[in-house]
Order: sequence, then structure tokens, then C-alpha cells
Amino acid sequence: MDKLSDKRWDAFICHASEDKSDVARPLAELLKNKGFEIWYDDFTLKLGDSLSRSINTGLANSRYGIVVISTNFFLKDWPQKELEGLVAREINGKTVILPVWHEITREKILEYCPIIADKLAANTKNGLDCVARKIIEVIGTFPPDPLPPLPDTNAIDQLIQTLRDGYDRERNKAARRLGEYNQPRVVDALLAAVKYDSKVRYEALHSLFELRSKEAKDNFIERLEDPSSRIRHISILALGEIGDSSTIDSLQKIVDTHDFNFFNKKRPGGKGQRTNWGKSENVVMAKEAIHSIQKREGISRPESKPSSLDAEDFKKILQNLLDDEGYKKKYHIDVNAGYLHRITGGYPQSDHRMPVCCNVMYSMMQKNDRVLHSPPKGKGASLVIRYYFPRDRIRVKRISRS
Repeated sequence: MDKLSDKRWDAFICHASEDKSDVARPLAELLKNKGFEIWYDDFTLKLGDSLSRSINTGLANSRYGIVVISTNFFLKDWPQKELEGLVAREINGKTVILPVWHEITREKILEYCPIIADKLAANTKNGLDCVARKIIEVIGTFPPDPLPPLPDTNAIDQLIQTLRDGYDRERNKAARRLGEYNQPRVVDALLAAVKYDSKVRYEALHSLFELRSKEAKDNFIERLEDPSSRIRHISILALGEIGDSSTIDSLQKIVDTHDFNFFNKKRPGGKGQRTNWGKSENVVMAKEAIHSIQKREGISRPESKPSSLDAEDFKKILQNLLDDEGYKKKYHIDVNAGYLHRITGGYPQSDHRMPVCCNVMYSMMQKNDRVLHSPPKGKGASLVIRYYFPRDRIRVKRISRS
């Protein structure tokens, strides 16, 4: 059996004792059952172990620290000392702390620890299964071997070769291990995997995210429209960390269209599509990513245009959208009313012209077009219409969207 000092863990769970039964232990068991090595006091400590030495070993030998943030957390000394140890490991810019909010608000966290309040966090109000899924998105689908990294040169060559020629599971592990080596040739190999190899695409994107690779920004933007929800999820997460002002429009489109690809799949329980409209995790993540970019770039919210808009304004912008997609030889385009109104101007604000916008969308429908989602009263920001190509020409003067 390995000595405790030689063991490696995927994550260390930092928590107050009052949150043990409700959050810490069930979460640790969920992750352990998925095959991850989790440092949790009930699992790891044995009779006679030194508490402080064992905790220090767990902090040093864990890739991530899951911190259960609650009111109880800030009233205890030990959990805060553990948090300080995890914060010290983030000085090189690599994400280590994974916050989990439990029965606490952002405002309360700001009072105690602003550096934690600014981090994207999971929330127990959504259920521990949801919290576990978010954590697994970061720590990985395939837990790495609990061994120290191999020597650089030979290891990188071997991992890149495995990424190209190995079996699927080996290639996924190789893609994840390459995230430990921030070198140009590693980034190039991962970018090639993202572009050409769908079977390892998620793990390659995850490693590029861990490397905070600026070269991958365009790939992350492109993957915002990927059919896979988890690929869109990691792309949103990455753009929140490495994105700049040029990425905000792409993220805003997810918010405006309510991440339609994810929404279009019915959830379990037979409640259907409408109940889940606009409630996907990716929409929430996109909003948080935009907020992070705006704060990092010092961007204030732009002033809305006056709402002196009429039907012709919406019609011209919608026609521009249809023409742009038609030139790309697309089969169809899904247009969301909230998105159309936002790029036209005057939304969101109290005196918006959403009914006019929706009327224009309905009036521009042709023979094969269909309504994918209609608000309860038929007119609202969640209206989505699918327009098919080719279209009968309508004489509308094109104008710039700027």
C-alpha cells in the first residue's frame, strides 16, 4: 500500500463540520463512486494520524480543492486555513479552488472573502448531482494515474504519439495529461485534436483550458455551437477565463437564444421542452463568463439605443441576418426575438418594442418556415422561428448592424 505522503488525489474537500452530513460526505461519495481519488477526512484519516500533517499532505498532493462555502465555513478557523493553502497554490494562474455555495449569497461571501465571490461556483440549491457534474467537468472524465508527471521531453513525445495513434481511452488520457505541459508543440497537437478528432475533442479542449491557451480562443468560440452540451460548457468556462471583449457577442448569443441546442432535448420526467426554456446551465455560465470578461476588461454596460424603433428597423436587420446565412448556403437559421431586438437596439429596457419585433418575425415567414417556440401570448423574447433557404426575395434595403 502507498504511503500517505506519496499518494495523489484528484480533489481535496474543504468544509465546516456542520456541513459534513448535508454536503461534504454525500458529495465525496458521489465523486468517489465515479472513480476519482478524493481527500476527505472520513475516508483518509485513520486512528493515530497527525491531523495537521495529513491535511497539509492532502492540500499539497491534490490537483484541486473543493471548498464548501457556507456561513458556518467563515465561523471556523481550520477551513479558512485550508482555503489559504489552496489560494497560495493559485499564484501561477492555474485554477485550483472549486467553490461550492451552500445556503449563502454572493453578498455574504463578499463580506468575508471577495476573492472567492468572484469565482464561478456550483450551488447546492441545484442539487448535489448537479454540483458533482460541474466538478467533473473541471477535474475530468478520466481520472489521471496518481503518479508524478513523466520527464518532460520523452513524456511529451510519447503522449503526442498516443494522442494520434492510441486507442480511444488511451488517447483521452493522453489529451488530459498533455494539459500538464505548457509548450507550443503541445498546444499545436491539442488544437489539431480539437479540429479533426471528435472522440478526444472534449479532453483536448479541457487541457487547452487548463493551459489558458490564448491560441485556442477561436476554437472555443467555434465550439459554442457544438452539438455536445459538455463541449459548449467547457468552451463557455474557458472564454470566461481567457476571453476578451471580442468574445462577448458570441457568449451573448447563447444567452439571447437560450442555448437552443441544449434546450431542444426534452428533460427526464416528461415535463417537455417549454418548462425548461432558458434554464440550461450553459445559459447561466454564459452570463457569468460575460460578467467576468467585462470586469477583467473594465467594460461598462453599453447604453441602450432609444426605443424609437418601428417595424422597418426590425425588418431590415432580420433581412440582413437572412441574407448573411443565405450567402453561407445554410439550410435554415433559427432566429430568437430577444437576440433580434438586442442587435437592433433598445433591448433590454422598460420601453422596448418586443411586440413589434415579434410581429415582424411572423410577417417575414414564408411557406416552409415554422415556429419552434412560442411564448404563452405569442409575443415575447423567447419566440424562436426557423427560416428555411432558399427564400423568395423581398426588397429590403440592407443596412449596417453597427
